[in-house]
Amino acid sequence: KGRIFGSLEFYHKLSDDLLVSRDVPIMMGVTNIRDNAAKVQNQGFEINLTASPVRIKDFEWQIGGTYSYNDNKIVEIYGKEIDDIGNRWFIGHPIGVRYTQKCIGLWQESDMGSNEATLYNAVPGKPRFEEVPDADGNIDYTINDKDRQIVGVTVPPHLLGLRTSFSYKNLTLAIAANGAFGHVKSTTYQYYNDPRFRNFNFSYWTPETPDNYFPRPGSIAGDTESEHGSLFTFKADWFKIKNITLNYDLPAKWLKPVGIQSTAVFCSLQDYFSFYSYPFVDPETGGGLGSYPNNKECKFGVRLSF
Repeated sequence: KGRIFGSLEFYHKLSDDLLVSRDVPIMMGVTNIRDNAAKVQNQGFEINLTASPVRIKDFEWQIGGTYSYNDNKIVEIYGKEIDDIGNRWFIGHPIGVRYTQKCIGLWQESDMGSNEATLYNAVPGKPRFEEVPDADGNIDYTINDKDRQIVGVTVPPHLLGLRTSFSYKNLTLAIAANGAFGHVKSTTYQYYNDPRFRNFNFSYWTPETPDNYFPRPGSIAGDTESEHGSLFTFKADWFKIKNITLNYDLPAKWLKPVGIQSTAVFCSLQDYFSFYSYPFVDPETGGGLGSYPNNKECKFGVRLSF
């Protein structure tokens, strides 16, 4: 009886000669160019659902939501099924990936004296990386560019939107939320070493707190991937209650004598409640140096219709 409805949509799209930003050697006089370089496949689905679980005299509760999943992968680059490592484009993977050495923890004092720690010249509290074996399964106990691997995607494949409203006579409370999941964001070591960012609560490694995540102070010498790899790459899942609005429509009989058709008084909160584990700036707005979180806003207003 019109109390619940929705849709389920599937799609499969193959884009050829996709225009992308391509990094080029600096001796060309520029650092990147626009090039029709890629064939990319996108496929996925989207679910939309809206329902009115309660609908009685003077009161109605509505609820709805949208969920979408997109699987993005590169099919060809420059007309060939060959990876372009310089631009971090890999056949069968999304366009946006994080490709670096994988940090698997920190060296501990208990590791010292082992054959592995000796071969890697390990120091307690410094990052520990996963070495990628060569084609024959051998490792050389040296962390370099050959040990880079895909540690995450930078564009969220899962998107979620939720909304609900409660109406009692002329009073309505509406709530909207959304989120993004399944991706990572990374920042530079500067958050760690730059005194301008000391407001972040870093859990440094010390001999007394060996289980802390961040390496011992001074253990990262420079902003190079061989120094920190995926250490500053984190899950960037986020969920936010984007808007809460309380609205009251004044009774029409109060307004007719003064020639007003309708009047509504409202109050709304925007971006007041956020949930994420990313340790730096708001992952929705960038998450790195130079980015800022969304402002929290509280609005009061009156809408008139003549």
